[in-house]
Amino acid sequence: MKSTQNQTNPKDYNWRRIFGSFEGLILAIGILSALLGLGLIGVLAIWSPELSGIIGSMVFSNLMLGRSVSLLIGYAAGQGHLLVIGVNLLTETILVLLFFPLFVFSLNKLPLFPKLQTLIERIHRQAEKHQDWVRRYGVIGIFLLVFFPFWMTGPVIGCALGCLIGLRPLHNLVTVLSGTFLAMLAWAWLLYGLHTQATLFGSWGLLLLFGVLLGIAVAGYWFNIRQARVSEPD
Repeated sequence: MKSTQNQTNPKDYNWRRIFGSFEGLILAIGILSALLGLGLIGVLAIWSPELSGIIGSMVFSNLMLGRSVSLLIGYAAGQGHLLVIGVNLLTETILVLLFFPLFVFSLNKLPLFPKLQTLIERIHRQAEKHQDWVRRYGVIGIFLLVFFPFWMTGPVIGCALGCLIGLRPLHNLVTVLSGTFLAMLAWAWLLYGLHTQATLFGSWGLLLLFGVLLGIAVAGYWFNIRQARVSEPD
């Protein structure tokens, strides 16, 4: 009964105790980072609306379709490695900083944001599908899984799996973020090379490359959502 009240009455939580924990500190850093990032995009929109729009497009496409599409959008817009890789790294880092503590609190029956609970539970079920495989290979398994570039299979699932197999919080974050950083560099190198080759064939070559990546990303997104719905309890 007490657990039900915690789920339905978040105002009754001991917020000082929650944000005094390691997970609470990580959540606070994630929230502040997200707000700072949004603020910077807003300020940049005043001085350079075009650049602000490109950054916003990269952030949105990373969250919805994965890093591969986001990286290609940045390179297609004529931006350099520093901005393209930097925006995507910050986006996925903030995503990890926000999701990791929320997932831990959810496991402890303290859903701080009940409206996100359905999404967290769906990700939990998705992570459980890989749990046996990752438990067998441990940190290496999580590290490899993070390399996969599409939504619901990268750092978000990596964090969830780290929690499920019992990794220490700091160990979990270091593993997931280091895998994310290396994966981002690898995919940036690959996408930049493909972008360079595609431009040799004119605008249609770039459109074809973008269409293929977008199709793969959408198919992956649809497949993950469909699998999640199938596995939902009645």
